[in-house]
Amino acid sequence: MQLLNSLLAKLGLASIKAERHPIRVFLLDDDKRRHEWFTTRFKGDFLDIADNVVQAQEMLSAKSYDAIFLDHDLHPEHYHSETTDDERQLDSAVRAPSSQ
Repeated sequence: MQLLNSLLAKLGLASIKAERHPIRVFLLDDDKRRHEWFTTRFKGDFLDIADNVVQAQEMLSAKSYDAIFLDHDLHPEHYHSETTDDERQLDSAVRAPSSQ
C-alpha cells in the first residue's frame, strides 16, 4: 500500500500527508489575525493562545509545550512599560516566575 501511495504521489494523483502525533503549541500575540492563522496552521494540534503577558505567565507555568511563539512586537501596555522591546534592550515581556 505504501508503494502505491508513493507512486500516486509522484504522479501527482494523490496528496502527500505526513502522519505525526499532535504537539502542544503556545502563542503569545495580541493580533487576532495571527490567532486565526495559527489556529488554521496547527489544526489537529493542541494550541493555547494568550492575548497578554498575565495570561501567558499563567499558561506557561501550568503546562509544558513543544513549540512556543512569542510576539516580538507586543504593545507596551501589555507588559506595563512605556517603551518598546527594541528601546529597552534588556529584560523581556514574559519571564518565568522566580524560584527565590
